[in-house]
Amino acid sequence: MGITKLHAHLKPLSRDVDVAAYAGCSVGVDASAWLHRAYHGARADGAADVEARVAAFFADYAAALAGRDVRAVLVFDGKGPAAKKAVAGAKAPRGRGSPYAFVAAARAAAAAAGATCVQAAGEADAELAARARRGDVCCVLTDDCDLVAMGAPRCLFAAKLATAGDGRPTLVGSEFELRALGASGTFLGWPRERFVAFCVACGCDYAKNVPGVGPARALALSAGAADAEVVLQRLLREPRCPEGFADAFRAAVRLFTAGD
Repeated sequence: MGITKLHAHLKPLSRDVDVAAYAGCSVGVDASAWLHRAYHGARADGAADVEARVAAFFADYAAALAGRDVRAVLVFDGKGPAAKKAVAGAKAPRGRGSPYAFVAAARAAAAAAGATCVQAAGEADAELAARARRGDVCCVLTDDCDLVAMGAPRCLFAAKLATAGDGRPTLVGSEFELRALGASGTFLGWPRERFVAFCVACGCDYAKNVPGVGPARALALSAGAADAEVVLQRLLREPRCPEGFADAFRAAVRLFTAGD
C-alpha cells in the first residue's frame, strides 16, 4: 500500500532520470515492487506461464542495470513487523495465486543477469533504507514512498524499461532526493519528525488512517507541529478516531525513524 497519496506531493520535487546516471555505483532494488509488477502484469495479460513471465521481467531489468555498469542489489522481504500484519488483516494468498510463489524464479533470473540477491532479516524497506543511509547504495529503486519516510537519501520511483539513444535497454524512473523535501513545495521548512507524522496520519502499511482523515486533513493537522506527539494529540481529537490508534501511530513512527 505504501503511504497514501504521498507521490502527489513528491512529484513536483522529482525529475526523470536514466539509470546510466548511476554508472559505476550500486543501487538497491525493492524486489517486492518488481515482483508485484511482474506478477500482476502477467496475470492481467492472461499469461499461460506466469513463472516464466516473472523470471523474464527480473532478467530483463537486472540485465538493463548491468548493461549500464550499475550494480544491482535486490533485497527481498524477510519477516514483516507485527504492525504491518495488523493493518494487512487477512493473510496474503498462498501458492500460485501469490506473487511470492515466484520468489525463487525471480532470484535465479536476476542472479543469472548479474544482480546480487539478498533476503532481509525483516522488511526489505528497512534494510534498503539502512544501506542507502550508510552509502552502500547510491539510490533505491522502488514503487512506493515508504523509503522516503525511512530516510533513504535518494529514490528512483517506478523505473521502467526503455531504449536509450544508443539503442540499448536501460531503465528510466522518477528520482526524488530527500534533501529537496524541506527546501521547497508543500513541506518547506518541515523537520523530519513532522513529515513522518504526516505520513503516518495519511495511512500507511503500519497504521490505518483515522476514518475521515485523508492526506489533505493530515496535512492540516500536521502544520506547525513541533513533533509527532503534537500531531497525534490532534488526531485523537478527531470524532472518528478509533480505540487503540495512539499505540499504532507511535509504533509506526518508531518504525519509520528507527535509523535516525
